Amino acid sequence: MKQFMEDVTIIIQGKLEQDSYDFYIKKYFNCPVIISTWNNTSINFSNIPKNFKVLLSPIPSESGDQNINYQIISTLNALQTIHTKYVIKVRGDEYWSYPENILEFLKKEPNKLHCSSVFFRAWQYSEYHMSDHIFAGTTENLLILFNAAKYNFE
Repeated sequence: MKQFMEDVTIIIQGKLEQDSYDFYIKKYFNCPVIISTWNNTSINFSNIPKNFKVLLSPIPSESGDQNINYQIISTLNALQTIHTKYVIKVRGDEYWSYPENILEFLKKEPNKLHCSSVFFRAWQYSEYHMSDHIFAGTTENLLILFNAAKYNFE
């Protein structure tokens, strides 16, 4: 897992659920992890590992369609603090068992953005829909993506 630690940071963004937090604490106690959540969280961070960083922010006054602004703000807050080449962003209300497997895809195709398609949308509703459940890519590419999303939202 040493190589994994040096190449990628995991961002856990948005509303944080206790079971997700417990999973990442147990499994990724050696990896760089940033939790970017809201200042109204009920999670107790007193026993957080040294490699974890917690960013607490006020919930934005505008949520946007399907809470897109919440994702933009919490993700950008974390991305702006990352020093690794790659990032895997997950939501705080779920967890992914093996995000390290995604790193292998990132290394093979570093210029691609990888995302989940957990929920399929009707083509008429949202062409080329990307799901927000997981995003992965270079930190630089995700910063471009989320800065553009913020610009478009504003």
